[in-house]
Amino acid sequence: MVTMHDVASKAGVSRATVSRVLSDPNSVKDETKRNVLFWINQLGYQPNKIAQALAGNRSGVIGVVVPNITNPYYSELVNFAEEIASNQGYSIILCCSHNSLEKERRIFINLKSRNAEGILIFPVSTEDEKYSTLDIPCVTLGKILKSKMAVVSDLESGAMKVAKHFIQNGYDKIGFFGPTSGIPGFDKYFGFSNYLKDAGIKLTDIIEIPSKRESLQELLENYHMLHGMQSKAWFAHNDDAAVYLINYFCKRDVKVPDEVIVAGYDDTILSKNFFPAITSVHQPIGEMVNKAFNLLLEQIVSCNTNPEIYRFDNELVVRTSTNQQKKYFNK
Repeated sequence: MVTMHDVASKAGVSRATVSRVLSDPNSVKDETKRNVLFWINQLGYQPNKIAQALAGNRSGVIGVVVPNITNPYYSELVNFAEEIASNQGYSIILCCSHNSLEKERRIFINLKSRNAEGILIFPVSTEDEKYSTLDIPCVTLGKILKSKMAVVSDLESGAMKVAKHFIQNGYDKIGFFGPTSGIPGFDKYFGFSNYLKDAGIKLTDIIEIPSKRESLQELLENYHMLHGMQSKAWFAHNDDAAVYLINYFCKRDVKVPDEVIVAGYDDTILSKNFFPAITSVHQPIGEMVNKAFNLLLEQIVSCNTNPEIYRFDNELVVRTSTNQQKKYFNK
């Protein structure tokens, strides 16, 4: 097991200096602090969190805030966060904002009262002023706040890969099921529809999912009743919506993928275990959470709060729902 003495020896400093970096980083010169942190990470040193809590009033607790845990994407994110935190000697407090800014604000107050050392958050808003009073080390996942470190994936690029897949397989009657307004760089509809537009294809059907959650079943039924559903290839903005689409078609004896194809997003357990297995855009959730947690630890130890952004690429995993053998589109 790596000890504090090992870190001190490699860094060429005393054990007391290593201890100060961990318990009172502002008392150590930046150059020394960076050197010690480098060797802590290089050697995989895991400090005794109980001792640190006693010495430096630290709790060993990280808050993880997500919109909900019913969507498998967030469940997987939380699962990774808990595992990574545990490996680093931390515990997590899981909080659900339910897409409410007011509830999110109360969560921050609660986490601060519990002396949480940091927060990993999938924020409700991207308006930076909403988070101006959040003075706990924080890293955002999935969305960008100007004043915070962020770990995101390229959602528009992923959506474009779905459009490319549909076109390559000869489809021109194409539908979209999901939100149609978003933030530049995080708008699946924008990436999807623009790629089709550049190929000379206009979306045949657009079923808008509003920001306030409504019954997806009712949305599909109402749209079908008013407009019909002419598309032969459908892109749902996440795997949950893709499942609703496939079920809707099956109840009306429309066979997937023989008569209509469906793709989703996130590559969650739903896409892998549903029948038919769903073609979906894979986000590297584990890698993203690991990066976010390491950035959060860096903030906690070194007080580095530079609002850097780290982007991950996505890939399309093709399965039965689009009637293709499994392969990847990475371009």
